[in-house]
Formats: sequence, structure tokens, C-alpha cells
Amino acid sequence: MEPQSPAATISPSHSLKKDILAGLFVLLVSSAVFVVITRQWQTPLRLPRSYSSDYLVYLTWVETMIEEGSYLHNSRVGRPLGTDWRAFPTSDGWLNWQVIRGLALLNPEPAWVMNWFYWLTFPLVGLSAFAVARLLGLSRLIAVAFALLYDFIPYHLMRHEHVFMTAYYLVPWSLYACLQWRSTNTLIGKGNRQSLVFVLLAVLTGLGYVYYAYFACILMLVAGIARSVNDRCRQPLVLSAGWCAIVIGTLLATLIPEITCKLTTQKNPDAPQRSPAESELYAFKITQLLMPVPDHQLKPLAKIRAKYSGVSPLTNENETSSLGMVGSAGFLFLLFRFLFRRAGTAEQSEDLLSLFTVVIALLATIGGFASVINWTQATIGMTPWIRSYNRISIMLGFIVLLGLAARAEARWNTLRTARERIVFAVLTIAVVAWGIFDQTPRHVSANNAVNAEQFLSDEEYFPAIESQGSPGDFVFILGYRYYPECPIEPFTDYSHFRPYLHSKQLTFNYGALRGEANDLWFRMAASQPVPEMIDHLARMEALGLLVFRPSHKDGGKKIEAEAEALLGVKPFVSPDRQFAFFNLRARSERLKTETPAGQWEAAKLRMRQPLTPVWRKNFNPEWSLGDLSGMTRDFGREAEIRVTNTLDVPRQLELRFSVKVIHPEDEGDPRWLRISHNGQDDIEPVPRQGTAIVKTFTIPPGETVIKCTPAFEREHLAPGGRGSPCWMVMSKISWAEK
Repeated sequence: MEPQSPAATISPSHSLKKDILAGLFVLLVSSAVFVVITRQWQTPLRLPRSYSSDYLVYLTWVETMIEEGSYLHNSRVGRPLGTDWRAFPTSDGWLNWQVIRGLALLNPEPAWVMNWFYWLTFPLVGLSAFAVARLLGLSRLIAVAFALLYDFIPYHLMRHEHVFMTAYYLVPWSLYACLQWRSTNTLIGKGNRQSLVFVLLAVLTGLGYVYYAYFACILMLVAGIARSVNDRCRQPLVLSAGWCAIVIGTLLATLIPEITCKLTTQKNPDAPQRSPAESELYAFKITQLLMPVPDHQLKPLAKIRAKYSGVSPLTNENETSSLGMVGSAGFLFLLFRFLFRRAGTAEQSEDLLSLFTVVIALLATIGGFASVINWTQATIGMTPWIRSYNRISIMLGFIVLLGLAARAEARWNTLRTARERIVFAVLTIAVVAWGIFDQTPRHVSANNAVNAEQFLSDEEYFPAIESQGSPGDFVFILGYRYYPECPIEPFTDYSHFRPYLHSKQLTFNYGALRGEANDLWFRMAASQPVPEMIDHLARMEALGLLVFRPSHKDGGKKIEAEAEALLGVKPFVSPDRQFAFFNLRARSERLKTETPAGQWEAAKLRMRQPLTPVWRKNFNPEWSLGDLSGMTRDFGREAEIRVTNTLDVPRQLELRFSVKVIHPEDEGDPRWLRISHNGQDDIEPVPRQGTAIVKTFTIPPGETVIKCTPAFEREHLAPGGRGSPCWMVMSKISWAEK
């Protein structure tokens, strides 16, 4: 027997007018509930909903898109050497960015755009869920109830800082495609409209958030396998694989700039990586699905969840996977149905839903098959970029609520009298009201006042700094933080982007990807003694030094005292006391008068386009950041240092480092290091205790490659020489232009 779609025992009404009215009702209720829950009247739309963590990155990307036309390139951050964000793909969804682009045309202010984008996700998700429920055969009453419960699932409200994750309006359509396995014949056939819809849903899925596209492909393959087993033919599996191929092809098409960058640039060993162990760290727990939502409206339930979260290990972003009481009932119902379904019984509408529920639980629970997938990827040399499998909970929420809705529909169909239907309708409304209340954290807008205070402070402060300079002037932000995902304490996430968001023409050093030239230049400059650093910036004719106090353990007191003593002026401090700015114009003028004009201009040009070595092929990542000046690199075979000279004249770079064999107790004495540059080889002995090396290289215009090859014996470094890898470590690395 062919499986039915949920609630297929009743044919849906074909009254488009009534469906439109019901959809408008969902839209209005969704928007009204959103306004009440978030207390929208307390915060003007021009103020950001969040002003920390990843939300600052999203604001920066939106501002970048407004200024540059694309969020992949920014000409005002990562200066003076520039930055290219293509090397760290985000894949937040091509379609989402088109919505952002449209909103920016109405008002080119990032906070306003992001607020409206988040607000729009509620009616969009509600309308999508309602439309899919109707297409699956649910009556209007049940479809409206289902849509509202799904719209206000805890994930939607708790993920507001990861705003693109809340834009899951395509998820219902992706799952609708996965549920369309009533008959293989409905998806094939020349000119079949169903086939066209099937393909269109695949394209839409590929235009959405990459996690949801990935999860949809998994469920589609599960549905295809299940249908193939049931029908004893391969065609459903082939169709599901084809659907997934369209999704992947569409997704790859949206990532062409990032793919091009990866294929045309040298691999950066310091770039963010993903560990397969993170698939367990960021998976969910069944307990989290079923327990009360964190910060529940009812204090006793909030205390229960807080106690659990406070003592349980591996508690992180997976806190947002809670299903609420209604969703938990649906989860248990579908799980029970899968486990205790009688063999040989006719296939029912909930069977595929119950299969999806079990598959998701086996996949995304800590220690589940997600870990197997990611460790397999790592074993064959692939980076497991999909790591946060808890995010599939938004699909699980749809499935379990749909399972309950199908049962409710079956019950609705048995009612014969008006009284019974009225009672049922009242109970449905009560369940929806309770469900939304139960799924809503109490303090959704708790940080609004703090966010507004910091934003308004920055809105006053940074334009005042900008008024002191000219378009394109450079401001050096201290202390050092790399981008993205920098854990250096004190932890300040992405607050270094705040100056950029509130200026229109200034340029800043922060923002280059870790391991790129400007990031390493930033780190070396920040490690200098304060007087040297200030004079270096003054010779660049930088506008000023901006100290971000929370990024220093002493609140920046020592640095500010030294800067004040050298410059003879007090800093210009922000209203919220987090930033202190020193204008360096007077210092630049003083140094300029002490330097011959020709020398000053030449030195300024070199400093604004510094020679900075970057570590590339076969150098391992450098993770020690306790001492900014204590860079280390280890390598076991020929490795490459690359230096780019952007001027049209040769320049001299002095590179200084110490080197030693990593395991000297197992090796003879000495070992050898060949340093190759422009066809010239220097072979240096590396004794057991190590040695200090200083080399000066001529760097012609363009990119220069310096190769470092370690060896056990000097003979191994001869042309054609071969030997086992000899591991060495560089330390105390520094460089300067001669």
C-alpha cells in the first residue's frame, strides 16, 4: 500500500481565498506575538538587537555589502595590507543575502537592516509552514496551529545572534520535498508538474543556509532508501540522489568566489580549521530536547533547566535545541510509533516522520553517527566543516509537530457535531497559546538596554574621531586579536569591528584572516614597546592609536600611561569608557621636522606597504599566543615562507629566528637546514642546543618564496638527496626591513 501524506484522509479545500485569509492571519498573529515577546516598542529599530559575538560580524558584513557591493571584500579593514574574506566561506545562504540587499536599498543602516531581517523571518517561517501543512493535507485550523507553534519554537528566539540560522523559512519546503514519496510515478514522467516542483525545491534548498541544505540531503536520501526498500526498486533512491546533486550543485554555484580563492591561493596553515571532535561537542542531548526551555517563563521550570545546564558537560549552543512541551510530546509519540509499530500493518502517514525522528536522533545525539561521518572525513583528508549537528533540531521540530498535527487532523475528521468541533477548536487554541508561552524564554530582550548604551556611545564617539582626520586615514586598534574565532583572554569576541561600523571613511588594522600578512603585521606591531609602536605609527602618518580597554588584563592602564607620557596629552575616552584614543598627528609632525623630506616620504611609503612574511606550505599552524613576540613554527620537510613586495623597487628584508631539532635526544649532532631564495642556497648547521639565524633577503617586486628544508645529514640537502623527515622548530621569529 502506498504511504499517505500526513492527514491525507481528508482532501484540502481548494478555496484559494480562504487559504490566503488564513495565511494573512498567520502573518498578523506571528508579527504581533513577535512584537509582544521581544518588547519591540522598547528598542528603536535603528538600534541593534545584539551588539556582541557573531552579531557584530553580521553587522560588519552587511555594512561591507552596503559599501562594497559584496560582503566578501572590505577595503577599510585589515589595513594596511588588506584582507580577503573569501578564504573563510560562511555560506549563510544566497537567498538570505538577496533579502538583506533589498532591505539595504530601503535604508542603508546595518542595524536597521538586521532588525527587519530578523523580524521578517517570523512571518516568512509561519507562512511557509502553513503553506506546506496545507499542501500535505492538513485542515486550515490544524495548519494554522502547527505553523504558529513551529514559528515560535525555542530555536527561533534563542538564536537571534546567529540571525541567518533563524531564517529557516526554506526548511518546511525542503522537508515537503522529502515527504513526497507517496508514489515513485508522481515524481517522474515527461511534462509532469510534480517533477518540476521537485527540482525547484532542490534549487531553493541549495540557495539557503548550508547546514539546512546538508541536513535536507540526508533526510532525502533516507526517504529514497526507505521508498526503494518498500517498492523493491532502485528508482526512488536514484531520484533522491539526483535531488541531492541539484542541491549540492546549486550550493556550489553560490560559492564560486570562495572556491576560486581556494583553488588559486596557497593554503594558509593558520586559517580556521574544524576538528571532527566538534561533531560531538556541538551535538545535542535527548535530555535537552525534552527539558523545559532555558530561562523558562515559569521560575520552577527555569530553575530545573538552569540546574541541569550548570552541572552537565558539553553544554553550549545545543541549549537551543529544546522542543518545548508540545514538541516533546510529538517526539515521544513518533519514537513510540517507530519502536512499537506492528509488523505487516498498512503504511501510515506518520511512518516516514517517525523514521526521520529516529534517524535525526541517531545522527545528532552526542556520540551519534555525525561523529562517524566527521571522523571518516578527517581520516580521508577532508575538513569536516559541518560540525554543529544540534542545528538539525529545527528540522526535528518541524517533523515532531507535524506528527502531532497529523494525529490531531485524524481526530478532527472523526468529529461529527458542531459542539465537538467547537470544543476541539478551543482546545487547539489553548494548546497553541500554552505552546508559545512554554517555548518562549523569559528574558529574550534582557540585553537590549546594554546593547543600546554601547551602540549610542559608539555612535557619538567614532564620528568625533573621524572628524579629526581625513578620508582614508588609518587608525591602529590595540590589543591584538585575530579574526575569526579568537579565544585570547580577556575574551572580547569581535568588538574590534565596532569602530568600523560607526565610521564612513577611516581604515583599521583589525579584520584580516589569521595567518594572512596583515594579521601577522598587526601582531608584530602590537608586540613592540609602546614608544616604538607609537613612533612607527606616527611615521606611517596614522591618525591615531585606539586602545580597546577590555582586551587588556589591566584595562589598558599601562599602555595608556606610557602613551600619555610620550605624547604629553590625555586620551579621548568614549562615553562607555571602553575605548581610549590618542591622536598622533602632532607626533608625526614633530618626527617629520627631524627627518629629511625625501627620507620621510620613502620611509612612510615602505611602512604603509610593509614586507611581511607569511608561513605557508608544510609549516604547521602556530597556536601559541601567550607572548605576541614569541612566534613559533615547526616543520618536517621543505616548507615555504612567502613575502610580497607591492612596490616597484627591490627591498631588503631581515629575518631573525632561532631553530632547533624537536627531538634532539634521538638524533645525531648537528642537523642541517637549507634556506633557499632566488636560486641561492645557504646550508646552516643546527646543533643539539639550537642556533640563532639572521638572514637578509632581497625581495624584488611581486611575490618571493623562501624555502626552508630540514635534514638529518648535509648530503640529504644535495640535489636528488633523500632522507627521513627531520622535524625542526623555529622560535623567537621577527623581521624588519633594512
